[in-house]
Amino acid sequence: MQKYTQGCRFLEKVGDPIVTFDHTQHMHVGYYEKGIDFEATFLKVAGQEKWCLYFEQNFYQVVLHGDYSEDETFGSLVAVINGDLTYELGCLVLKQFLEREKLIKKE
Repeated sequence: MQKYTQGCRFLEKVGDPIVTFDHTQHMHVGYYEKGIDFEATFLKVAGQEKWCLYFEQNFYQVVLHGDYSEDETFGSLVAVINGDLTYELGCLVLKQFLEREKLIKKE
């Protein structure tokens, strides 16, 4: 599996960021393999080439091991991508996050 690291960082709590999102741009990504179904949402930061990945742990009734910043509306802020975002890249970043959190097995 290709590991994506350039321009992406997985977050653990470093303080609650104050960010304004571009309400016209977001992307839903998912992991749908081996009978497992997880989805998350990337939100575009207004005026920047930056995308924030939010995962709703309460919806899936899972416990995350990292100490992530929480947003009442979007869930846990788990990764940030700087630069262009494609669906394939977004799904890869989500998969890597799920592996880090041991919600799926590493391949």
